[in-house]
Amino acid sequence: MAETDTKTGSGRRKALWAAVAVIAIAAAGVVGGKFMLEKAVGTFIAERGGKAGSVEADFFGRIHLRDVTLPFADGVSARIAAIDGRPKIFSLSGKLDVKGLELDLKAAKLSVPEATLEDPDFFAAGLTGSGEEADLLKRIERFAAKQLSAPEVAVVQNVAGSEQKTVYKDVRLEDIAGGQVARYSASAATFAFSMDVPDGEGATKREKMDGTMGAVSGERFDVAYMARIYTQKAGPEDKEPKLLYGPISVKDLAFSDSKSRFGYDEVRSSGLSVRMPTEPLLETLEQVQAVSDPEALPPAERQAFFKRILSLADMLAKGDMELLGLKMEVPEQDSAEGKLVKLAVDKMSFQLNGRSFDGTMNGVTAGEGTDYFKFAEASIKGFSWAPTMEALTKLAGLKEEEFETFPYTTLMPEFGTIRIAGLDVDMPGTDPAAVTDNETVEDDQSTTETEADPSVGAEQAPEAEQVPEAEQVPDEATDGEAASDAAVPGDATEEPMAEAPAEPSADAATDGDAASDAEIAGEVPEDPMAEAPVEQSAVPSVPERVRFTLDTYEIALTKPRNGIPTDVRVSYRDLSVPIPADTQEEGFKTLRKIGLDKLVFSSNVELSWDEPNENLVIKEISLAGKDMGSFSFAGLMGGVSKDFFSGDLNAAQVGLFGLTAREAKLTLEDKGIMAKGIKLYAEDNHMTEDSVRGLLVLMTSAGVQHFAATQPKLQEAATALTQFISKPGTFTLTVKAKEPAGIGALELMGAAENPALLLDKVDLEAIAQ
Repeated sequence: MAETDTKTGSGRRKALWAAVAVIAIAAAGVVGGKFMLEKAVGTFIAERGGKAGSVEADFFGRIHLRDVTLPFADGVSARIAAIDGRPKIFSLSGKLDVKGLELDLKAAKLSVPEATLEDPDFFAAGLTGSGEEADLLKRIERFAAKQLSAPEVAVVQNVAGSEQKTVYKDVRLEDIAGGQVARYSASAATFAFSMDVPDGEGATKREKMDGTMGAVSGERFDVAYMARIYTQKAGPEDKEPKLLYGPISVKDLAFSDSKSRFGYDEVRSSGLSVRMPTEPLLETLEQVQAVSDPEALPPAERQAFFKRILSLADMLAKGDMELLGLKMEVPEQDSAEGKLVKLAVDKMSFQLNGRSFDGTMNGVTAGEGTDYFKFAEASIKGFSWAPTMEALTKLAGLKEEEFETFPYTTLMPEFGTIRIAGLDVDMPGTDPAAVTDNETVEDDQSTTETEADPSVGAEQAPEAEQVPEAEQVPDEATDGEAASDAAVPGDATEEPMAEAPAEPSADAATDGDAASDAEIAGEVPEDPMAEAPVEQSAVPSVPERVRFTLDTYEIALTKPRNGIPTDVRVSYRDLSVPIPADTQEEGFKTLRKIGLDKLVFSSNVELSWDEPNENLVIKEISLAGKDMGSFSFAGLMGGVSKDFFSGDLNAAQVGLFGLTAREAKLTLEDKGIMAKGIKLYAEDNHMTEDSVRGLLVLMTSAGVQHFAATQPKLQEAATALTQFISKPGTFTLTVKAKEPAGIGALELMGAAENPALLLDKVDLEAIAQ
C-alpha cells in the first residue's frame, strides 16, 4: 500500500513538472515571438526607407508604432503619429487604429487625425525587394482592407493659384483591393476657396467662397488609375478610356460669398471614363499654370502651350452629370436698395461623349415677385467641338506669316440643335418718364442758352430803333398780344431792347389785360407751329411692361463645312404678345376692334445645301398669325458651289455671279384676317359687310385685270388672285425657270426695274382654293 502511494505521488510530480515545462516553453515562445515581431516590423520599415520612432509588440501579437515616416518615389512621403493594432496575418483578422496621418502628394495634401482599418494588408502593399525604390502606385494597387473609417479627412489642393480646403466627416471606404474602392461615403463636408470674380468696373477682385455639402456616396473609385493619370503618361496598352469612378451622389450642396449664395439639392453622376494623358497630368498643369501671358511666348513655346491645353480636353471620354434643385440669390446690378435676384432651376443634366456634348435645363425661373422670366425647358443636342479642336491644332502649328491666310471659320464648333420651350416673360420695360425727363432737360438747356445770348435780341433791335417809341405803341400792343399767345405759363422772360411802354393806349391795355388773364389762368391759345408743354403730362410715368410667351423656339446649325453650317433651321411656334386694353397705339386699338386681344405668331426658316448638285434648297420660309393668316415661300437656287463654304470671303463674292434662280413657290392662306378687316371697315363706314366685300373684289379685279391685259401670261395668276379675294382660302403661285440651269444673277439684276422681262423665261402656275 505504501509502495502504491509512493508511485502515485511520483506520477503527480512528473505531471506538474511537465506542465511547468510547457508553460515555460510557451512563455519563451511568446517572448521570442514578441521579439521577432518587433524586429520584423522594424526591419520591414527600415528596408524600404522608412523610419519609426519606436516599435513595440505585446504578448497578444499587437504592434505599437510611433512617429512613422514612409517615403515614396518622387519625394512623396506619408507621416503617421501612431499605429496600434494587429495586421491581417494569414487567416487571422486584423485591425489597426491610426492617428495623425499626413500624406503629402504633389497634387494635394491629405490629413487624417484618426482612422480605423479592418483587415488591413500592409505587407502585401510593401512586397518589394530589399532596397528597391518604393512606388506609390504599386503600393496603392497592393494595399487591401475590408473597411477604412475616419471621423474626419481634410484635403488641401492648389487650384489655379488658390488654396482649396475640403473637410469630410464620417468617411467610410469599403472593400479596398487592387487599387479600387468598391464603395465610399461621407456624412457631410465643408470647403473653402478663393477665386477672382469681376468687380463690375472691368477688373477682378479676390472673393472668398465657402461651402457645405450633405451626404456623399459613390461606387467603384479607381484610386490607382487616378494616381497613374497624375504621375504617368499613356503607354502602348492605354488605347481605350477607362472608368475613373462609377455612380456618385452629393446632396445639399451650398456655396456662399459676401453677397450671394446658391446651392443644389443633389448633384449626381453615373460615372466618368478618362483617357490616359500624353504626359503626366501633374506636369501639364504645372506647365500651364506657369504661363501668365501666352502671347508673349516664342512661336514654338506658344504652340506647345496650346497643345497642352487641347490635350486636357481630350482626356475626357464619356460621362454625365445631373444637378437638381438649383437655388441662387445674387444682388441686382446697380441696385441701391440691395435687391436680390433669385434664380431656381429644377434640373440640369449634361452628357459627354468624346468631343460631343448634350445638355438640358428644366424648370427655370428668374426674377422677383411679379417680375419674372421662366421657361420649362432649354436644351442643346449634337454640339461638337471636334471641328474646333482640329482647327486649333492646325492653328497652333502655323508660323506667324501663315496666320493671315488661315480660314478662321473652321474654328466654329458644330452647334447642333438648340431648343427652348415654355418661355414666359413679364418684366418692366423702359420708363417713358426717363425719356421725357431727358428731353425736358435738353429743352431747358437750349432755352437757357438762348436767353443768355443777347445777340438773339440784338439782331432784331435795329428795326425797332428806327421807329420812335411813341409811334410803336399800337404795334407793341399787338405784338404783346401775340407774345402772350405764345407764352409758356409760369415763365416770364425779358427780351433785351424790347421794353413794354409805360402808358399803353386803351386798345393795347385791353388786349394786354386779356393776355394777362390768359397767362394767369394757364390757358395757352392753340398754335399749330408749337407744341404745348402741357401735353408732356399726358405721358404715363409708369413704365410699360414686356410681356410675352413662347411655346417653342429651335435653331439647328448642322453639317458644317469649314465651320459654316450647310443645314440651317430656325423656327418658333406660338409667340404670344398681349395687346393691353388701355393701349394708346392706333395700330393696337385697331387690332382690338377686330377682336384680337393678343398677337400669336409662328415662323419657320429651313435651308439646306445640296452639295452634289450645287443647289441651295429653300425648304420653307414662313410666317403665320393665329386667327389671321399665313404666307410661305419655298425655292431652289442653283450655282451654290463649295466656294460659299470655303471661309474665303473673296471666293464667296465671286461665286455670287454664278447663282441662278430655278424655282420659287409662294403660298398665301387666309385664316380670318380678311373677314375681320371687312367687318371693321363696314362698321367704321356704316356699310354692310357684303357691300364692302363686293367693292373690294371689284377694285382688285379691275386693277389686276388691267395689269394682266398688257401681259397675257399673267391672266391665270390674275384670275386666281381675284378668286382668292372673293372667297378667301389658299392662293399658290409657282414660278419655274424654263432652262434647267435657271435664270442667272446678271439677268435677274437686269430685270430689277422691269420684272416683266422675265415672263418669257419662266412658267407660271396659280391656284386658288
